[in-house]
Amino acid sequence: IYFLHLRGGEIMCEITACIIKDKQEEKVLETVEHVEAKGNIVTLVNLFGEKVTIKARFKSYNADNNKIIFESP
Repeated sequence: IYFLHLRGGEIMCEITACIIKDKQEEKVLETVEHVEAKGNIVTLVNLFGEKVTIKARFKSYNADNNKIIFESP
């Protein structure tokens, strides 16, 4: 089980989670605050409490464009 909490103190990040499927990048959720992974099941929660669960594996995180990328397994 992996946890990633992306907001610290008063600093809020505008992080967007995307998944790559069939070589195409698709937006999954914006303003992501929390990521939890159990095997290849990833749960994302945004600042508003919206929760999305996807079947994926972590690929990369880019702080320059505030994007976390997952790949379809």
